[in-house]
Amino acid sequence: MRVHCPCCDYFTFGSKEEALFEICEVCFWQYDEVAHDMPEINIGANHISLSQARENYRDFGACERKF
Repeated sequence: MRVHCPCCDYFTFGSKEEALFEICEVCFWQYDEVAHDMPEINIGANHISLSQARENYRDFGACERKF
């Protein structure tokens, strides 16, 4: 079962197990269940909150401008 990226919402991960170790090839968000449970807090592997990453994706197509 494919898994969608919580940042860009595309189904970019082949499975939940695969997602735990991958970075989305569309928006470059690193799948992180801790951050997904607390989208307003800058926590986990991405060094940016999920909410900010979603806003960035809407504004310029990636979770952070550097991508």
